[in-house]
Amino acid sequence: MNRIVFVLCGILFFFVHGVIAQTTSAKRTFDRGMVAYNNEKYVEALPDLRQAALAGVPEAFYPLIHLYADGDYDDSGIGNYKEAFKWTVMAMQKYCDDGANNRDLAVTCLMFYDPLCFLTGDYQETIDHATKGFKSGTPRVPYLMNQIAASYIKLGKPINAIEWANKGIALSKEKNDNLSLHTANALLSKISLDKNDYVKALELSKDAATQGKIPLAAYVYGVSLIKTNNRPDIGKQWVKVAAEYDYSGLFEINCFEDEIQRYWLSIMNHSF
Repeated sequence: MNRIVFVLCGILFFFVHGVIAQTTSAKRTFDRGMVAYNNEKYVEALPDLRQAALAGVPEAFYPLIHLYADGDYDDSGIGNYKEAFKWTVMAMQKYCDDGANNRDLAVTCLMFYDPLCFLTGDYQETIDHATKGFKSGTPRVPYLMNQIAASYIKLGKPINAIEWANKGIALSKEKNDNLSLHTANALLSKISLDKNDYVKALELSKDAATQGKIPLAAYVYGVSLIKTNNRPDIGKQWVKVAAEYDYSGLFEINCFEDEIQRYWLSIMNHSF
């Protein structure tokens, strides 16, 4: 009997020792990755942060997802939203597996899930999950309100989109968030464009394009200048600006990119 107990204790010792060693190694890998990350050596940081996240280091997910969303993982400056969302879902799974009590994972899931749902094209889930969160006390942020509005546009519900864009405008003014304010006006201008109300679209998109540098606004502004025959040559240049824009980060409205590209291809060789 004593011999059996001794053997079992030995197995348990080596198992625990192995787990501790594995955890220590993963933490060292994470620390090395963060040194590179904090020194803006993002491509160098990527493999260590990936390895640490796969090994279960909770703190690794936040910077890793940012690398993909911001386009820093390969120095392209173009967000890889599908990859960022994949790691967000993994973070959510780990959060649940760990008993939903890890603050780092909670912040990561709260910050990334809804925007990346939108940026990867799941518009109904964006609306459902974000609005449910707002009702349960999640802080309202203007850029997410704009993504809800854009989701409604993509789902063919302009009335709902207008409601959320206006909510975004009100909160943007309250928070002095000019980027979100211009984005909301760009969305309202897109609704007018879809109604062929080019005069109103021109009015709503002008400041968002010229001051806010919002690519959607640049597109609407350009198309409206062309359609109203109000300096269509300048309008063409604005459409080109929108078509050449590289999307990165969480605050983008990228869901009209295909439409912008198609329109640009239809006019790029046309002289006005």
